Amino acid sequence: MNAQIHRRTMMAIAIFVAILVIVYIYVFEPESYGPYLPVGINDFRERDTYEIDPITILTAIDRGEIDVFKPKALSQQNPLKEFETWQQTDFIKVARTLNQSLSKEPLSAWRLYSMHFSTPCKDNPSGFAEADFYYFKTTFRDNGKIRYVTQNFFISPEYGEVSWAGGANFPHPLFGWKNIRLSQIQITAEDALAIAEENGGKETRQLVDNKCRIHARLAGDDTWQILIYQNDTGSSLFRMVIDPRSGTVE
Repeated sequence: MNAQIHRRTMMAIAIFVAILVIVYIYVFEPESYGPYLPVGINDFRERDTYEIDPITILTAIDRGEIDVFKPKALSQQNPLKEFETWQQTDFIKVARTLNQSLSKEPLSAWRLYSMHFSTPCKDNPSGFAEADFYYFKTTFRDNGKIRYVTQNFFISPEYGEVSWAGGANFPHPLFGWKNIRLSQIQITAEDALAIAEENGGKETRQLVDNKCRIHARLAGDDTWQILIYQNDTGSSLFRMVIDPRSGTVE
C-alpha cells in the first residue's frame, strides 16, 4: 500500500515538474529559442538618424529646448574637424532629450541595460567622442509570452549626429536581465578612463603613438571594462576591469 502511494506521489511530482517546464518554455522562451541579448544595431528593425551641433546642443538642452535634432538621410562618413569630448552625464542628457522628442513615454519608464563609450586615443583623455545606450522594459504579449522590448540611442559629437533604434524584442529569462542603476554607480565612464590611464593605459597609448581607440563598457550593473584597440590592425592592446562602485581594479 505504501509503495503504491509512493508511486502515485512520484508520478504527481513528475507531472507537476513537466507542466512547470512546459510553462517556462512557452512563457519565458529560453535562450535556445532565439537571440538572448542585444549585441548590435542589426538587432533593430527601426532606425532614425539626426544631425546635431555638438558645440551648442548641451547649452540648448539646459535652456529647455528639445527641437535640437534635424532628420538626416545618411550617416556622416567623416568625423568633424573640431569637436569636444563629452562626459557620461552629457551623453545621458542628450539621450533623454532625444527620447522626449520622439516619445510621450519618459526614459525613466525604461531600464538601462548597457552603456558603451569610445574615443580616439590622445594625450590626457578626459571624455568620450561617442556613446550608445541600450534600454529595455518588460512587455506582455496577447499569447501570454513575456518579452523584453528594447531601444538604442547612439550619440556622436565626433560625427555631429545621433540615432535612435527600436523594434527589437528578446526572450525574458526566468530571473530577468540585470540593469544598471545609475544612482548606485560611483565611478563614471570618465572616472574609469582616468583609472585605466594611471594603471597602464597611458603607456599602452604611447607605445602606438596614440594610433588607437579607447572603449569603456558597463552592462548589467556589473563592472567597467576599459579596452584599447589599435587603429590599423584592430588588435586588442589593453584590457582592464574596474568595480563601478569602489574604483578597484580587478
